[in-house]
Amino acid sequence: MIVLGREPDFLVLTETAQEIPREEKAKVALIIMAVVMLPVIMDWLPIYIAVVIGAAIMVLTKCLTIEEAYGYIEWKAVFLAATVLSII
Repeated sequence: MIVLGREPDFLVLTETAQEIPREEKAKVALIIMAVVMLPVIMDWLPIYIAVVIGAAIMVLTKCLTIEEAYGYIEWKAVFLAATVLSII
């Protein structure tokens, strides 16, 4: 049951199967999000570059593990973008 709680494709309604949130990293994650969004809002950096930098900072500060980051990648979108780029 705990395995299903870790899957982003499933919504588990019981608290025992859900992964415990790491609340101690919430402030750091919010600061990182604000720092990443500022250059995008000011039009200093494209959002696709800022998001990659933000994700790297999240992993370096241990707000997010490598396994979690890899699990949250939407591979269908990556393959779709790669296919479209190869056609152009």
